[in-house]
Amino acid sequence: MFEKYARHYQPGNHFQGGRRYDGNLLCLPRRIGVYRGIEEAQQMIGVVETGGVFGEMAYLLNEKRMATAISTTESTILIISTGIFEELLQVNQPFAGILSSS
Repeated sequence: MFEKYARHYQPGNHFQGGRRYDGNLLCLPRRIGVYRGIEEAQQMIGVVETGGVFGEMAYLLNEKRMATAISTTESTILIISTGIFEELLQVNQPFAGILSSS
């Protein structure tokens, strides 16, 4: 099951901001930098460590992604479909708690 949903990313891989939520929630990175601004003048606004979640706000707010995430180390990231994400929010208190603290 892990192989079905896990993707491996090298340092420098981008998860581009400004796009609509694409039906996936990206989570469990080793270390992902979160940036705002245009490419030449990006400013780091946060870091997502192992066990953290990113990409969820675009889904929750039904808006475009507000920031670009860039893998700063090799990372294995789980890609969770919208349906599974909805189910996790409803039945898994620890998962819902992670989102409320991010």
